[in-house]
Parts: sequence; structure tokens; C-alpha cells
Amino acid sequence: MQRMKQLYGCVSGFLMVIGALISSGLRAQTAGRSAYAVLDLVSAPRLAALGGVATGFDAPDLGLALYNPSLLRPEMAGQIGLYNLNINVGIASAEAAYVHSFERLGLLQFGMRYLNYGRFDETDAFGNTLGTFDASDQTLLAGWALPLDSHWTVGVQFELIRSVFAEYSSWGMAWDAGVTWRKSPLLDVSLLVRNAGFQLDSYSGTREPLPFEIQLGVSNKFAHAPFRWHLALQQLQNWNLAFVNPATGQFDPLTGVFTVEEPSFGDELLRHVVAGIEFQPSESFRVGVGYNFRRAAELGLTTRRSSAGLSFGVGFRVFKMDVSYARSIRHVAGGTHQFGLALDLKRYKS
Repeated sequence: MQRMKQLYGCVSGFLMVIGALISSGLRAQTAGRSAYAVLDLVSAPRLAALGGVATGFDAPDLGLALYNPSLLRPEMAGQIGLYNLNINVGIASAEAAYVHSFERLGLLQFGMRYLNYGRFDETDAFGNTLGTFDASDQTLLAGWALPLDSHWTVGVQFELIRSVFAEYSSWGMAWDAGVTWRKSPLLDVSLLVRNAGFQLDSYSGTREPLPFEIQLGVSNKFAHAPFRWHLALQQLQNWNLAFVNPATGQFDPLTGVFTVEEPSFGDELLRHVVAGIEFQPSESFRVGVGYNFRRAAELGLTTRRSSAGLSFGVGFRVFKMDVSYARSIRHVAGGTHQFGLALDLKRYKS
């Protein structure tokens, strides 16, 4: 009975937190504009390979738990993760995190994110060069997860954000909350509320919203085959992700009316979907591939076929270290490369 009361108290408190996050996040949405791009950037290769959104993909990988704290597992305790993202134009991002298990508190993860936009030329109104300036975002994060029983795990994560663009700077706070249900080691379902929060200090007097989002994900591992697939739904708080593309419009010379095709129900639905599958024949090797339908629709070309939205990656173990790499195709002009290195301190003690 005492255990049931404790579980009821935890679940009730967590649902209140979820409700508060959703309420504050929905109030913050304005015309698709938001601050702090670092919150949405994916540097972890395993997550990037699965499409960049893998809310319910449950595996003992710190790179996944960085984006959904309810995916933290007891076996992750002692893990250190180092991740890097590189974009051809000189933009780079790095992440680092560590997980520790406390007997009474549960699992805690600590980490940081860094996004460097590069160096830019500073000019006056006439194009005369005045010098250069840098732009970057940094975050410090702390996450917590508590298994309620053998099926349910809840998790929350807080981030302190610092952003600098030349002489303009801003501070912000963001938090995530997730709940994961595990029917067995084969099936997982997870609900995640991301990037609720606000700016503590704006760049120039006007406060901007954060990239608030609600995600739902499911993953399933085949009982007799080394495959696990996942399906994630992103931006659940906003149905209208599609936009009217003037390039697909038609002009009627008789009436002089220019008409454009409105997004269909199927187009809107698919833009919420991210899917992927991973082949892992052993604990020391895996290959994953994913497809992000929204990325494909927004970054693809109407004049030719492209691989925008496709991603793939590989991971393997070398000298007790897990090394991983992913390639995400963003556009015909290029994509991103993600590299990762994970260390499990428990392996070095045995």
C-alpha cells in the first residue's frame, strides 16, 4: 500500500509538470519563430541516423537519453558521451554528458551543448569591412529519471542557455519532461514535451519564444531477428506544418488568377512522421537508417529527385569504447556529419 501511494504521488506530480509545460509552451508559439537553435540540433550519431527524432527508441545509449530523459536506464550509470556535428559551411556543434546513479534520487545526467556559427565579417551600410565577429550558443543541462516500476519511467531535464551574436547576448531557461512505458524489452512507447521555457534576458529588448514541441514515439524489437524499428511523431502541438509553395502555382491567362495548391491531409500528416530501423547483430556492431518526411518536404527540390530527409549511420566497439558515425542528408547541396565516442567506466573497472 505504501508503495502504491508513492507511485501515485510521483505520477500525479509528474502529470502536473507535464500540464504546466504544455500550457507554457503553447502560449510561447508565434508564427514558427523561436530562439536558441542549439536546442534542436542533434549531434548524437545514433539519433541522427534514425532520422533526428527517435522519441521511443529505447537502448542503453546516452546519446538518446540526452533528448529524452525518460530513456535513462540504470545500466547507463558511469557512461560518458562525447558528440560532434559538422556542417560543411563551418558551423560545428559539440555535446558532452555523464550519467550517475544515486540510490535514493535515481539517475542523474549532466552535460553541455555548444554550437558555433562561425566567424562573420562586420560591415557598415556601404559594405566597408569594419572587422569580424563571432556567434555561438551554449547550454548546461541536468536531467533526472526515476523508474516507477518495471514498466514506467519518468524523466525531466533542465537547461541553462547562453547565446551571443556579436555585441548581442541572451540568457534562457528550458526544460523537458518525458514518460516511457516498457511492456517488455521488445516494445516501448514514449511521450516527450521538449523545450518549454523562456528567455531570462533577450537580445535587444524583445523576448522570443523557445522551440517548444510535443513528441510521441514507439519502437519495437523483433523477437527472433536483430532488428528494431521506430516511428516518431513530431510537432504534435501544431498540425499545420506544411506551407503553400508559390513555385507549384498555376496562372490562368483567361481569368488572370494565380492559384496555388493547398497542402493535403496526407502531406500534413507525413510531415509529422519520422521513421527508422536499426540492424544490430551483436553488442559490438550496429547499422541504422532513418527518414524524416518533414525534412524531405521542406528541403527537397520540386524540379528533381533528391535524398533530402534520408540519414544513416554505423556504430562499433573498439578497445571498450563505442565509436559511432552518422550522415544526415539535408539538401542536394550537402548534409551533416555526426561523430560520437562513448565510454562506460564500468568496463574499465572489470
